[in-house]
Amino acid sequence: MTEVYSVSLINRALEALGEEPIDAIDPNDLSEQPNAVIKLLGSYERAIGQTLRAIGRGPFISHVTLSPLELPGDWKWPYRFQLPADGLAFLDPGPCVGLELAIEAVGGIDQEVLRSTSDGEIQISYVRRCDVDLLSDEVFEALGLNIAARPAFQIVGSRDWAKRIEDKAEKAIVLARGSLPGSTDDMPRRHNRMARVRGACSR
Repeated sequence: MTEVYSVSLINRALEALGEEPIDAIDPNDLSEQPNAVIKLLGSYERAIGQTLRAIGRGPFISHVTLSPLELPGDWKWPYRFQLPADGLAFLDPGPCVGLELAIEAVGGIDQEVLRSTSDGEIQISYVRRCDVDLLSDEVFEALGLNIAARPAFQIVGSRDWAKRIEDKAEKAIVLARGSLPGSTDDMPRRHNRMARVRGACSR
């Protein structure tokens, strides 16, 4: 699947880095893009997923109940749950314990799955892929700054400047979280139990 990039979001990141904006991105031919853009695109999707997960609520958060797959397991993790295909990052596996994120073949294709010691249904919350240009100004700002923060030192060559961008990115997440509705029926407030799932912190 060809990646779809938001030019507006990349330009916000470039602005934070003191770089010139760009007019367009052809995901099939990045050879003409400046080095700074290439570095930003290298962690684009991961930065978006981690930023939206840190914000933790909003229209980009979905909730789903998973049933175990009919796949052979092993003695330690006998059950498998297939994660949603539109997931960028996963927040909360619900009250079920004994879970682990893993990459395994499902139908001959390597996919991320949850391995479990229990065959009961589990509920998780996750960040879904969405059109970032439609998100609120506060969330968009947090995304732009966090995309800039990851390769900031490589691009600007100044630790002080990079640290300022990182600090602004952290504050932008707090502001974005505060700008969104709190606990509702559609977006229940959840504690970050996903941090206890082995491997979750790497997403």
